[in-house]
Amino acid sequence: MTAVQSPFANNGYGSNPVISGAAALNSVLVASSATAAAWAPGVVKLAATPAAGYTMVNGTGTIISWTAPNDGNNHRVHLFASLSVTVTEVGGAITCSFTAPDGTSTSHTVYAAAQVATDVIVQGSPFSMVIKANTTFTLTQNTALTSGASVLFAEIWGS
Repeated sequence: MTAVQSPFANNGYGSNPVISGAAALNSVLVASSATAAAWAPGVVKLAATPAAGYTMVNGTGTIISWTAPNDGNNHRVHLFASLSVTVTEVGGAITCSFTAPDGTSTSHTVYAAAQVATDVIVQGSPFSMVIKANTTFTLTQNTALTSGASVLFAEIWGS
């Protein structure tokens, strides 16, 4: 078994190694020196709205995005999102877009426009998908919120 540098080292997620090679079922990894780094998790947070969320606007645009490394591998993306609607919306659709491993560009509705005000947060995820290397996963406010009030809390996790 071999430990190699994590592909996330240059993106601020540390310099933990990635395990490659074969190991026997139930084998235990042990460090051979006191300088061995802690092992990186398989999935990390890649992008997120601020802690206070993203306040929906009378406009459109990117909310958060992440570009997969140009390493020739497919990458996993998990979107977690909650939308707090305090005044019934007119408009305000939220979509995610990405490129599938076969090169097909696609878009999915995360929250349709015109959500109704509620005392609870509307749950619209998680969405999980596999994307092509060197392509971007984007969460977008797809239609203007012309009336109403809502705040989106979202995180992109993946590898």
